[in-house]
Amino acid sequence: MFKPTLLKSTRFLCLVLTLMFCASHNLIFSQSNQIQRVRISFTSPDNAIRQLLLGFTPNDAATDDFDWGYDARNPDNFPNDLNWMINDERFVIQGVGSFADTKSYPLGMFLSDEGNISIGLHSLENFDFDVQVYLYDALVDEHTLLNQIDFTGDFSPGNYINRFYITFSANSYPQALSVAEVDIQNLNFEYHRNNKLIQMSDSPTLVYISQISLFDMSGKKIFSQKVQDSATFNLEGINLPDGPLLCQINTNIGSKSKIIIP
Repeated sequence: MFKPTLLKSTRFLCLVLTLMFCASHNLIFSQSNQIQRVRISFTSPDNAIRQLLLGFTPNDAATDDFDWGYDARNPDNFPNDLNWMINDERFVIQGVGSFADTKSYPLGMFLSDEGNISIGLHSLENFDFDVQVYLYDALVDEHTLLNQIDFTGDFSPGNYINRFYITFSANSYPQALSVAEVDIQNLNFEYHRNNKLIQMSDSPTLVYISQISLFDMSGKKIFSQKVQDSATFNLEGINLPDGPLLCQINTNIGSKSKIIIP
C-alpha cells in the first residue's frame, strides 16, 4: 500500500510515494527479512517521484507471474508513472523467485507530459554479495549501470512498453530480445534506404534471416514477419509510420537490432 506525501515549494510540487507495509493487511511480502529487495526510483516530467519494489524470495516462494501476497497492482492513476509489467498489467510491487543475474523484469512508462525523466537505484536490501543493477533500453540496445548513474532522457507523451527492463548483468537481455551465445561481433545487417532493402552483412558464418520485427520509438511492435531463410528482406509496400524505427532481425545464429529510418 502506498501513502502519498506532498512536498510543496515555490519551485515545484513533488509527490513522494512511500511503501507502507502493515501486519494488519497480512502481506506475506512484508513479513520476511530474508527477502532481498531492490528499490527503483522514478522521477517524472512533473517532478513526482515513484518508488518501485522488486523482491527476491528465498526458496522460490514467488514466481515471475502474479502471486497473491507478493505483488501489488498500481492503485493510482497518475498522469506520469513507471510500473512493473506482469502479464500486461501494471504493478508497484513485484515479488519473484530467488535472485539470478540472468533474470530481467519489464517496466512500463506512461507519460501524459513531455519532459525529462530519470530512473535510478534507490537502495538494495539483504544482499550479502555485490549486485549490479542495470536499466536496459531495448530501443538502442544499451545497458545503464544504475549503481553508478541514473538513466535520464527527454521523452514525449506516450506509453513506453517493451522498451525498458531491469537486468542484473550487462550481458543479460529480455527473452524477447535475447541473443545466441555466438560470435555476435560478426552478426550485422545494413538497411539501404533507396530501395528499402535489409541485407545481412558479410560474415564468416552463413547467416539467414528467419524473422524481422519493427518497433516504434515507444517500443510498440508495428510489424513482424517470418522469413524463409533469406539474406535479404524488402520493406517496399509495407505501410510504416514516419520517423525512426527499431529493426530487430532474428537469424539462424542470433539476433541483432538497430535503428533505421524507412
